[in-house]
Amino acid sequence: MAPPKGTSDPDILAWIEKTGYILVTGNRRTIPEHVRVHYAAGHRVPGILLLKRGASLGEVIEQLYLLWAASDAEEYVDRLLYLPM
Repeated sequence: MAPPKGTSDPDILAWIEKTGYILVTGNRRTIPEHVRVHYAAGHRVPGILLLKRGASLGEVIEQLYLLWAASDAEEYVDRLLYLPM
């Protein structure tokens, strides 16, 4: 089960590291800094996909589908990417 709404960024990063889920988020304001702190502490993430401001739901769904169809989850380990690309 996913963490509840309002869970702190560091706790979300710890959860995705533990579970192996890639995070898709619109939180461009605080997640990048928390990821830097997470890495500096020797932790890893399975991948983070940040949604660009103004991206339509259709664009996001299309990009997620293309990423799923054309790549392996291991390609996103410790990467922070912006969608749509």
